[in-house]
Amino acid sequence: MHASIVKSATHEPGRRRLRREAELLRRARHPGVVAVAEFVDDDGLTRLALTPVDGTTLAEAPPTDALAALRFAAALARTVADLHEIRIAHRHLRPDHVLVTGDGRPMLCGFADATDEPTDEDRRIDACSLRDLVELLAVHVESATSPRAAAALRSLAADVRSLDEPWSAAELATRAGRAATVVSRTTRPGSRPRRPHRPAPRCVRRVGAFALGPTIVLAVVIGLTRHVGETASGVPAATTAPGPAPGPAPGPAPGRAQEPVGARPAVRFTAGGAAYEVGVLGDQIVVADWTCTGEASAVLLRPSTGEVFLFATLPTVDETMTGRRLATVPDATELITTATDGACPEVAVKNRAGTTHVIGDR
Repeated sequence: MHASIVKSATHEPGRRRLRREAELLRRARHPGVVAVAEFVDDDGLTRLALTPVDGTTLAEAPPTDALAALRFAAALARTVADLHEIRIAHRHLRPDHVLVTGDGRPMLCGFADATDEPTDEDRRIDACSLRDLVELLAVHVESATSPRAAAALRSLAADVRSLDEPWSAAELATRAGRAATVVSRTTRPGSRPRRPHRPAPRCVRRVGAFALGPTIVLAVVIGLTRHVGETASGVPAATTAPGPAPGPAPGPAPGRAQEPVGARPAVRFTAGGAAYEVGVLGDQIVVADWTCTGEASAVLLRPSTGEVFLFATLPTVDETMTGRRLATVPDATELITTATDGACPEVAVKNRAGTTHVIGDR
């Protein structure tokens, strides 16, 4: 089923709303937001046509697979958080304004009441609506297919409902993404249930090492004891480590998960003779000349939320640098690159459906 949306108006108040909606959608340019297919603003008619989506709405067919619903909640909240970052608040999040694509991703429409001058109250309205949508997802999941995922989703919904103030969209995206990652790692075929992990004290860092040369293009999946270098806002930060990693062990094969033995170590890599730490559980990092300046820089993918970050340079000694979010790709699975002689590498992300998204703004 293709969900096709066309709106038109002949009276001036309605035409103003359509002009504003078209402007906001063009400004958003987000994989989790419907795109403008056609906009006509003639003397007597304003018409807005949106790109057809292969799918239905959340009101008609919410996901019944619990793990898919957890990932859906994380991707939806991340889309709303990304919109808040560029000063767009939807203000009318409801099930018929959330499309479910053919591969199970959320896509927002219904921006008639959105604003590009959001207040704290506008963001709170979106957060309250997200809370309601998470509860809707929890009601419709089937426990039999994935009891752990169903329990995690219902626990998430109960936690959200118990709060006097709802989590922000960014916080909800982070929590739902982490829950989905934990469930997927503990329910994959052949895996064994793990004992609860007790984080190390803040002053303790357990370090595992792998080396990267100055012209590296290497993706690795990383494990951490705690969220080393992550800021309170959820945007990762890279820090210089006390020194080069002593006796670096061989790194994991490109693109394959590394399963540390015992406590999950903080991630450390070396470039240009210096050692660095960055990331959280499940992140993928590629080091290359991403900024086309002849210097090493790093791109980080967080598959649990689909966020892609760029560290334009690597930090100097005793310096912490916060990554800049480039984009969010729902259901991201792999950070890839294509580099040719004399050309800068492209930042690209592959999703679960096998589609490659090239990120051009660096």
